[in-house]
Amino acid sequence: MAYKHSSLMRLSDRDIHNKLLERNLPQIVCEEIKQTIKEQKEHRRKASLHARTMHLYWGELISPLVHERKIVRSIMRHKASIERGVALDAYLAVLNKLYDRLTILKTSSGLTPEQGHWVDYVPAHIKQRVIDLFEVIPHTPKAKAKIPFERRVPAIQHNKQLGRLQRRTIKELRNAESSHLVNPTKQGEDTINNIRLALDIMKRMTPTDAVPLTWHGLV
Repeated sequence: MAYKHSSLMRLSDRDIHNKLLERNLPQIVCEEIKQTIKEQKEHRRKASLHARTMHLYWGELISPLVHERKIVRSIMRHKASIERGVALDAYLAVLNKLYDRLTILKTSSGLTPEQGHWVDYVPAHIKQRVIDLFEVIPHTPKAKAKIPFERRVPAIQHNKQLGRLQRRTIKELRNAESSHLVNPTKQGEDTINNIRLALDIMKRMTPTDAVPLTWHGLV
């Protein structure tokens, strides 16, 4: 976005005032310029915050997908049955196509992810086709079978997302409890109970569980 008076945007309010005085502009014009710059700075701040938020949420959605692709590629380096090779090829093709799609959404949509995990972006019939291919792989004793489309995330990412969700949810619980004290309703009571349930579920999550964007995704 092109801003008016862009040369003044980087200055403090005091410096803007002094610069305008040097131009000998009418007072009303100076005030209009100041107001315009103030509004533009606020717009830029919100746009920057939105961009950082989008980068964070889309990055956290795509990161486990990238991790899963690395795992599949690593598995494919080892000799295996024809059935296993076919299943892994098909799975990797789905992962690659989804990565391209999510990358485009990240850069062009301007919206937060609608789903909390990359698995949710794969159509059910596509998942089933791949799952069917994995189910016909001959069993190998003592070998750990690869399970496609697991709702897992790296432990480091899980801890970061869970901590953020817990903080937001606790704050929302306090607000809901305060509102309920002032105006008790059945809906308010249900909300409080659901939030408490979500917090309890968070305590029992494993280190690689996918973490939703809000507590609603847990209940």
